[in-house]
Amino acid sequence: MNHNINATIFAISLIALSTIFASIANAAPTSDGPRAKMHKIDVDGDGKISREEASKYKGVAKVFDRVDTNKDGYLAKDEMQLQQAKRTEIKLKAIDGNNDGRISRAEADATAPKLAKNFDKLDTNKDGFIDKQEMAAARQHRQR
Repeated sequence: MNHNINATIFAISLIALSTIFASIANAAPTSDGPRAKMHKIDVDGDGKISREEASKYKGVAKVFDRVDTNKDGYLAKDEMQLQQAKRTEIKLKAIDGNNDGRISRAEADATAPKLAKNFDKLDTNKDGFIDKQEMAAARQHRQR
């Protein structure tokens, strides 16, 4: 049970970072919210986050080296999208209590209230489960 709690806490942390990284892929910042925060981080406006820019934001700085997969000293759009895909997988595993690779309504109700609230919208094939493809599609939709 302690493993499930740790996995859930880890997933929640990654979900928060996912919101930030998803915003970088979208250029136009809004006056508030994640896009505006990313616009603030990307001080020079080049569409990528340097180590120096990230250093001013604890959460981004903490994962910088892991997300910077090509080790060029920047977080680029493709690296952030890869990180999002990994977080989606981790989130799915943390919520998927019976480890069948998909989330039932009961699993969402038990561990992910926000997901449960949007369950019907995310379950695009209406089979009563949210799978990796549906979560990825929802992530792609958010990026638009």
